[in-house]
Amino acid sequence: MKRLYSLLIVLFVFYGCSSFTPLKTEVLSKSNGVVKIEVFQEKDGILNKGIHLIIENLTNEVLEIDWISSSLDGDSIGLSTTNNNIHTPLIKTVLAPFSKTTKSINKANNIKTYFVNIATSYVEDYSEKALTFPVKLVLNVQQNNKKEYIILNLTKNK
Repeated sequence: MKRLYSLLIVLFVFYGCSSFTPLKTEVLSKSNGVVKIEVFQEKDGILNKGIHLIIENLTNEVLEIDWISSSLDGDSIGLSTTNNNIHTPLIKTVLAPFSKTTKSINKANNIKTYFVNIATSYVEDYSEKALTFPVKLVLNVQQNNKKEYIILNLTKNK
């Protein structure tokens, strides 16, 4: 019984915990003090996934992040999700003045959903590939109908 209990604890630690590792971030565009972005490598246990963003509005105005017009290395952005919200639409994120938001994202091509319908059974499976670094993140940030693209070069810390 002790062995089974130990095995379950090990599986939980390696596969049930999410963690974040800071990434090296180089801003390749002028952000003019509009936003502060912290970027982390997202992990599920020991497996790498996409990236986790902490985005802070540094202005006294409302900002919008248009995810559809943003990209990761030229690929569309998909939200890293859990099984219960795979079908969440990718909509704009609205940030109040001096507020923060968090998002876990990946290349849309790295996120897969599989459906199986055998007679009356319905199965849905979700998988996510690791993001390969270095990668360029382009965020479309809008402030008072003015669009600004913030370009970040992301690499792993050495």
